[in-house]
Amino acid sequence: MIIVLSCTSKEGNVCEQPNCQVEASCECTFCAKSLCIHHQALTYSGKPLLVCEDCQRKYQTVHSREIPKELVSAHRTWAAQGRPEQFSSPIVLDLWERYFPDVPELLIDCPVVRCHHGRAFTMINRTYATNFGDRASTTPQAAIDAHLVSMMWGRGKDNRGPSKSKLHLETPGAAESIQFAAQTLKTSGIVAAFNQFVPKTSTGRLNQLGSAFSTKDLFFFSNIKGRHRALIFDSIVSKWLITNLKWRIPAGTENVTDYCRYLYAMYSWAADLKESPEDTEVVMFGWIPNNRWSPC
Repeated sequence: MIIVLSCTSKEGNVCEQPNCQVEASCECTFCAKSLCIHHQALTYSGKPLLVCEDCQRKYQTVHSREIPKELVSAHRTWAAQGRPEQFSSPIVLDLWERYFPDVPELLIDCPVVRCHHGRAFTMINRTYATNFGDRASTTPQAAIDAHLVSMMWGRGKDNRGPSKSKLHLETPGAAESIQFAAQTLKTSGIVAAFNQFVPKTSTGRLNQLGSAFSTKDLFFFSNIKGRHRALIFDSIVSKWLITNLKWRIPAGTENVTDYCRYLYAMYSWAADLKESPEDTEVVMFGWIPNNRWSPC
């Protein structure tokens, strides 16, 4: 997938940079500010980003200057293998149905596979979960459905997954908080949505929902035309950064600046690789399922 570098703005929308009245061509991923083509941030190699110059100054670091050689090597291997999609996540359906009776209906269009011992697993891929995320801002029920599918993607075999998700949704006003996070992504960008939804001190924080899983929600909710997506930040990503770049960002970070610095670096690397940030994340995360992601 080639990264989208511009978008069609709303008719009559103009750039929000000071003293600029040029028609906007995109929006800043971080703050949702309308931008003309001249006021987008650039990578060090001159590729345009869907980021305003103000956010570039806030979140650009030395790490975004060039693509890490480890990522270049992994990308070369991934491309040579035909650019495989990220693996689907296996779901133990009856495990989730005990807590959430409507789950089978949510997953009715997902394929079912059987492993060598005959056990059946329902498989969710990233696109399927994104379809629910696209609707999360519309109603409280759509927000709940999107959150459940997000949690099942990657945690579908985990016995703790359904009970943890139940605790999330027992938070007073949980559905409205999830819906508002999705709405905030659209209207105000990633920074505002992160601050509203992720830190323990935020008004929209869900009980027992750590930052790795809250950024997973933001990923699935942020499929917004003309912007980059929020990316998942978990222990795998944290370990990759420290191992390959000596860049220390705690896996459970609730610091929006650290998170956005990571995003900015990924957006820059993706642009220079001529990939979308989400496919670049697949290259970093890996595309061969391990025990957690395998149906057997």
